[in-house]
Amino acid sequence: MPVSRSPCDETPSLPHEGPAWVRSPLRAWGHRLALSTATCGLALTLGACASLSGHGPGPFHDINRANFALNEAVDRAVLRPAAHAYVAVVPHPVRIGIHNVFSNLADPMVAVNEFLEGRPRQGFEESGRFLANTTFGVLGLFNVASALGLSRHHADFGLTLAHWGIPRGPYLYLPLFGPSSLRSLTGRIVDSYLGNPVQYISSVPIRNTLTLLNLLEIRAQLIGQIHLIYSAPDPYLMMKDAYQQHQRYRFYHGHPPIVYPGLPGGPAPGGGTAPTARRQAGKVGTPPQG
Repeated sequence: MPVSRSPCDETPSLPHEGPAWVRSPLRAWGHRLALSTATCGLALTLGACASLSGHGPGPFHDINRANFALNEAVDRAVLRPAAHAYVAVVPHPVRIGIHNVFSNLADPMVAVNEFLEGRPRQGFEESGRFLANTTFGVLGLFNVASALGLSRHHADFGLTLAHWGIPRGPYLYLPLFGPSSLRSLTGRIVDSYLGNPVQYISSVPIRNTLTLLNLLEIRAQLIGQIHLIYSAPDPYLMMKDAYQQHQRYRFYHGHPPIVYPGLPGGPAPGGGTAPTARRQAGKVGTPPQG
């Protein structure tokens, strides 16, 4: 699971030694698989039909539901008890510090994506956050950047592709990684393999320990949200809707336009919002609702 700060994200998914759990004999294979997946994901996304709307079941509905059931079983059996134990054992100030460290590790890739989206001010702010928290914040343990007025931003390569006008493709629910789309999957791979400093640690035990700690920290943050989803009449649909709404919120950087069905700028037939609403919001591309 990648370094992530998002309450619904993903968390996820993205160069050199592969995921932390991949051992040396499999590294070359892992590289080929990751690059192939990224290439195929981008190609499929580029060729995705506009009719693959995030509002319908989608072509992978049955597979998605099976993966959701698998993830839910693993979460109930392993991740949720581990997250509750983590919260019970680790003091809150320590958990905040751990969260700050992993958030700080993600900042450089966020800055890169802000620049790629044509937002230089936000990119420089995120770069300043990383420098301030790494130095004065003791490797990110303390969030001094916010006190200095440097705002935190959220950007990833999947959203960058959306701003470049790349179609999102059908909705996917991945084993272990959760909700995504073909476009977001490509973005996850790029972000994880280029922007996760943990994978560059040469010591396998340390690398694996940090990966597990990051996973526990992310799951602990989601205790309330996941409980709410599991309590819904259809947890799969609620998870899908929450993910799509969160992606739209992030696409518009926290200020999504208000749209009304049937009016100019309302939801377009192929999903997302109509061009009028996008022009009013000053954006390009299509909001990633899937």
